Amino acid sequence: MSSDKAYSAELRLNQLWNHLGPAPAGTGNGQRVTVYTTADQLINSTTDGVIAPPTGPALSYTVAAASYPAAYLISGKFIATQGSSAGGNQTQAVGFTGPATSHVRISACWFASGGSAYPTGAVVISSLSGGVSTPAFSLTTQNYWDFEGLLVFTAGGALSMVGHCNGVFTWTANSYSFMTLESVGQTS
Repeated sequence: MSSDKAYSAELRLNQLWNHLGPAPAGTGNGQRVTVYTTADQLINSTTDGVIAPPTGPALSYTVAAASYPAAYLISGKFIATQGSSAGGNQTQAVGFTGPATSHVRISACWFASGGSAYPTGAVVISSLSGGVSTPAFSLTTQNYWDFEGLLVFTAGGALSMVGHCNGVFTWTANSYSFMTLESVGQTS
């Protein structure tokens, strides 16, 4: 039988663990959160919109109020398919918007399904200012955007993945795209 003292220390440690990181207390260990879509979304606007399919969750997470600055690692995979409209290969735009930051460095690279990396698809995102141009996607080809980086927030608010069309040609944000936020102190 354990002592009350040992139980009290374990309880306090668990409470502290639940209050660390981006997830609110009581929703997990508080160190890491992953959001993902479960349905496709047609992107047909020339202005940024949150990747939020008509059904299922959005690629968005509210960074809770905390002591700032607050550093987080971000990583994920975004999947997109160019529409079949005439007009040949098309560039699109995908990126992030969010609360105030003092530092953003997200490396990202696009890959064609069954192919290699696009030579023009590597980028380092240095702000949460919205969609950045993609390489020219081939018609009806599924593409993958791998991203990983560091964000230092100076305020709380919604961090969202956004996208828009670079012209009249639509594309689809595919289901099971995801992003993970992890507080820097996490030991995985």
